[in-house]
Amino acid sequence: MIGSGAKRMLAPKKNRPTPASVTAVDFDGHVVRIAQVSYRGRRPKITYLGAVDLPAELDQKDSAACGAWLGEALRGLKVKSKNGVVMGIPRGQVMLKPITLPMPDDPDELAGMVHFQVGKELPFPAEEAVVDFTIHRYHEAKPSSADKEKAEDGEGDAGPTVDVLAAITRRSVVEHYGEMAQAADLKLIGLGLRSYANVRTVEACGVDDNQQAVGLVSLRPDEVIIDILVESRLAFSRVAAANLQGHHDDAEAQGHGDEDEDEKVDLVAEPADGRALIAGVTKEVVRSLHGYRVHPEHKEVGHVIVAGETGRELAVAAALAERLGVPCHPIDPASDLGYKGQGADRASAAVAAIGLAISATDKQGLPFDFLHPTRPTVKKDHRRLKMATAAAAVLLVIVGIGYQRVTQMGQRERTLEGIRSQVEDLRDMRDEFRRIQLHARNVDEWVEGRRSWLNHYLYLSSVLPPSEEVYVSNFATTTSGSIRLNLHARSGKVLIDLDRRLRDAGYIVKPLAVTPGNDPHGYNFRTTVELSIPSPLPFDADTFEDLTVPPRPEDDIYRHQQSAASDQPAVSDGALAQGGEGHE
Repeated sequence: MIGSGAKRMLAPKKNRPTPASVTAVDFDGHVVRIAQVSYRGRRPKITYLGAVDLPAELDQKDSAACGAWLGEALRGLKVKSKNGVVMGIPRGQVMLKPITLPMPDDPDELAGMVHFQVGKELPFPAEEAVVDFTIHRYHEAKPSSADKEKAEDGEGDAGPTVDVLAAITRRSVVEHYGEMAQAADLKLIGLGLRSYANVRTVEACGVDDNQQAVGLVSLRPDEVIIDILVESRLAFSRVAAANLQGHHDDAEAQGHGDEDEDEKVDLVAEPADGRALIAGVTKEVVRSLHGYRVHPEHKEVGHVIVAGETGRELAVAAALAERLGVPCHPIDPASDLGYKGQGADRASAAVAAIGLAISATDKQGLPFDFLHPTRPTVKKDHRRLKMATAAAAVLLVIVGIGYQRVTQMGQRERTLEGIRSQVEDLRDMRDEFRRIQLHARNVDEWVEGRRSWLNHYLYLSSVLPPSEEVYVSNFATTTSGSIRLNLHARSGKVLIDLDRRLRDAGYIVKPLAVTPGNDPHGYNFRTTVELSIPSPLPFDADTFEDLTVPPRPEDDIYRHQQSAASDQPAVSDGALAQGGEGHE
């Protein structure tokens, strides 16, 4: 029976709100895989798959340059990453160590036990290490007779135990991805492990088998990863270095459960039929299965799946099926997860990216998150507690003084409210002030520009046909010194005659563009006339007394409102009386 402490440890350790969708970015050799996943009920659904080739001249070790390129690439693909991005560390840069520990009384002590156990075997200083772990299984106390004798003699521990898989990487690796995300202007919310991301994809595709182990062979441009999955857990992982550029990587392949140096696989120097490649991969898989047999929870591998887009996946699966005598086939996450969009044909190579996106969006979180690793609980420091108490007392004194100041500021606040009320009153009058300023500005421009607009208004009143034929809906002047008229006429012939009249009157007329309309009074032709004023003026102000303005109709209601104070004809006569005037 599992106790409450064990249940706490076996619960998902990443207790945080999960975003609806996260962008996963995985560097696969010289290709960047991009995946987005959302959940439909309990089943994940791929919403986006993409791949971008890295420029040949780009140095992937340069985090700033690589991050700047990544940001531009995501923006070019229009990939939205407002919830942040999650990345994966290559298997070759992570040490995996399975540990069996006694069940602690306080689950919070487990992280300290893991760090202590790992710290004794690190090949580099502990300050440079980032350690995270995930709990695989809890074992009830079932000691053998020998264990019982040791427990009675005080030499052994027959209590319950817990299986933990610890993952260790260098701090510089984590900082590299953080600097890359910062240069790309992206929010990095998680940094997982590729091999465990593969586990999550296989689990989501329903390929995992609780009765037998499942082998996953990932063919990547720079490495071949062999993962063994048992009950949706990463039981064994091993990587064999490979290089598409024709030279070997000097780094040793890493795994847990096998300490032998891996044989390097050359993916370039091979015959045209690829037999050397297929034989090399098959050999590495067989070696990995031999190493897995020493695992304490060994289960026979029931079938093997192959992932990648090197073009050799089918051949490798066939060779493994013949060698191992178990079903072997390529994996197709797009088909298994119901994705038919762009990039579905390349989903087999995006197994790690899909798994990272799944882990970041489900409640369990990333099994390994090197960005937010589980750290030992810090014990309480009573000296700091006393300092915090003293600080709280000082804070209370400051609050008391602040209360007095607030009371004194009350009167000033009331004075300020009175001033604000005056300001609001003036603000209500602002529109009126602006209107007056606009009129004043128009008058100043007329005076400074020495434009005799009213004389032109009067002169045009004598030039335009009577209002029974045409009327002006708007009379406007421009800062460039021209006049603009919006005209409505009963026929196109009237507008043609009007063009002649204006030119004969001395104005420079731009060609008319006539627009048919639907006017209830019969003025169904509209146009805008722009008149440029020549020099000298087309009229003489001394001869205005000889101007003849067409009379208004008998039923015009403004007929008897003409000005009696002026000897000149009233400018409200004729076609202009129907419109208005303005200034631009």
